[in-house]
Amino acid sequence: MAATCTCCSTSVDWWVRLRSHPDLPICHNCLAGLNGQRDGQLQLMTGTWLITGFDPIFKVADVTRSVAWFDGAGFETSFHDDTYAFAHRDRNLTIHLAQAADDELPGHGVLYIHCQEADRVAEEWRQAGIDVEGPRDEDYGKREGSVTDPDGNVISLRKPHSRRRCRKPMTRSRSQADQGARFGGRHLPSHERSAPPLARGTEPTA
Repeated sequence: MAATCTCCSTSVDWWVRLRSHPDLPICHNCLAGLNGQRDGQLQLMTGTWLITGFDPIFKVADVTRSVAWFDGAGFETSFHDDTYAFAHRDRNLTIHLAQAADDELPGHGVLYIHCQEADRVAEEWRQAGIDVEGPRDEDYGKREGSVTDPDGNVISLRKPHSRRRCRKPMTRSRSQADQGARFGGRHLPSHERSAPPLARGTEPTA
C-alpha cells in the first residue's frame, strides 16, 4: 500500500515515520535531506568539519578479474578505465578497485561491513561460489564472518549477536543536554533517543 510523503507529497511504497506522529509518513529522499540538515547544524555547532562518508581503495592485480568477482558478490560495478573501477553496494559503500603499479603489491586491504543479517549475506555469497569463513559469535559482542577477494583483500561482515549486553546509557550534564537539545531556536532530537521504526513491514529482522 502506497503512502503520500508529508514533506514532498510524493506517493511512495516505502517510508519511515516518527513515533510521536505515525500518521505522517516521510519518504527516504526527504529523510536524507533532513539528515543533511542535521549534519550541517552539527558542523556549525562544533565549529569544525564533519566526515559524511569514506571510500576504501583496494589494490588489485587485474581490475577486470576483480570486477567479475565483485559482480558475483552482488555489487554493482563500473569502470573508470582499464586500470580503475568501482564496486557499489546500497547507499553508502563504494570500493575503489585500483590497478597496482609496478612497485606496488596487490591485496592487504581490509574492510569491515556492518550489517543486520550476516548469515544471510554469507549464504548468498556461498551460493555464488565464494568461500566464506563464519559467521560465528565472538566474545566481544559481534557475530563475524569474512571473505577474501582474488588479491587477498579481506571483507569482514559484522553484526551484534543476540547475547550482547545492553550498554549503560551515557550521562550528560544539564548544560550539555540543553546545548544538544536546542540550536539556533530550532529543536534538535537527542542522540539518546532510539531511531524511529520503519513503516509497514519494513522493520529489520535482526
